[in-house]
Amino acid sequence: NLLLNVSPTPSGALPPEQTERLDAIADWMDRNGESITGTTPGFEPWQWYGPSTRRGRTTYCHLLMRPYEHVTVRGVPIRHVTSIRELSTGTELHHTSRCSIVDLLINPDPIGELTVNVPEELVDPLATVIAVEFDGK
Repeated sequence: NLLLNVSPTPSGALPPEQTERLDAIADWMDRNGESITGTTPGFEPWQWYGPSTRRGRTTYCHLLMRPYEHVTVRGVPIRHVTSIRELSTGTELHHTSRCSIVDLLINPDPIGELTVNVPEELVDPLATVIAVEFDGK
């Protein structure tokens, strides 16, 4: 549930400032709504510094604080990541992964961290959403 807390004027109309903000929220939801509706909690707080949600095999990372050129997600099965994209445009994002050499050599399913590059032209003024997709294994 989302409490918008709008305050109509005595005539029942919404003030222009509030309408403008509601329109901005509606536009953002049009582009990124799949990361909000019908989701469950995503990463644990130690894995990701901000809010995240999950639907099926996709975890959505919400980037609320700026500036950032890249972000890091920890404690993920790095060999099971199939794609990372900016949600509203679908643009694939360049990323790297790393884990300890020992895990990489002896563990068929190592846990590591992802570093995702976020180009400036994809930064959303409200909140950029990154979709991390896993293969489900």
